[in-house]
Amino acid sequence: MKRVCFLVLAAVLLIPLLQSALAVSLGYLSAPGGGVVPVYESVEEIEAGVSRGNINTAKVCEALDGTLVEVDEESRRSTTFMGDFMQVRILEGDCRGRDGWAPIGSLRKRLP
Repeated sequence: MKRVCFLVLAAVLLIPLLQSALAVSLGYLSAPGGGVVPVYESVEEIEAGVSRGNINTAKVCEALDGTLVEVDEESRRSTTFMGDFMQVRILEGDCRGRDGWAPIGSLRKRLP
């Protein structure tokens, strides 16, 4: 009986973690011409930067073309003037370990 209770408790605690993990996929950033992809602090900061006339103030970093990232598949958000963004965690390069928002047009799925 104690084992069953433990397993039920473990399942109750782990299922939400597993469900949220399923919403994350590996991908990479793709820049036209092999340049850099700007990664921004938040969608709100993107909008504020546009309204101030200086979007650069919202940048967390600029990641090189081909940089490996984790993409939160459920995070898609739209901005008024710059299109759609998704939340990413940068896994390599100078920006490694940083979280931010990348333009959807710059995200590519990683092939299995």
